[in-house]
Amino acid sequence: MGFSVTMTGIIVLAVLFVAVAASLTLVMKAYTSAIRSIDEVLGRAVNTERGVIMIKNAYLNATDGLLYVELNNSGSLDLWNFNATDFILIYWDNATGFQSSRILIYGSDWKIAGIFSSNGTLLSFQGHIPPGQTALIEAVPPQGIDFSKSVRIDITNQYGFIASYEIPGGG
Repeated sequence: MGFSVTMTGIIVLAVLFVAVAASLTLVMKAYTSAIRSIDEVLGRAVNTERGVIMIKNAYLNATDGLLYVELNNSGSLDLWNFNATDFILIYWDNATGFQSSRILIYGSDWKIAGIFSSNGTLLSFQGHIPPGQTALIEAVPPQGIDFSKSVRIDITNQYGFIASYEIPGGG
């Protein structure tokens, strides 16, 4: 009888040991996953803070029909991945009379015409916007925009920072 009680106790202890080990493994996996998530969020937040942009000015040229935007890189990182940059126009549509929006595509709907030098001269674009520099963007607006009402521009860069600018109605 003593042997069976001892064996039962050993089996119970072994089961408890396996259960504790499994629980610790799950806790460690959850902890590691949480640490990774926090690290990713903090990394994105730091990049967003370092990837600050600002729209200094925007206007429509009635002669060539293009929308010009002066985009300043106010952060400490180069801006270079323009395929990952969202350029959104929110406007009033002449045909429907309702507000509409359109995402402009880099390379077909908008491009960077150049970088302004410190004296205001437009220099050629070299594939990136360095920190502290302002780029001139040429965009082809969609047909049917009612320019008697305001047009809003939202640009989100590759780091997730959003800059907005509103051109008042009439121009």
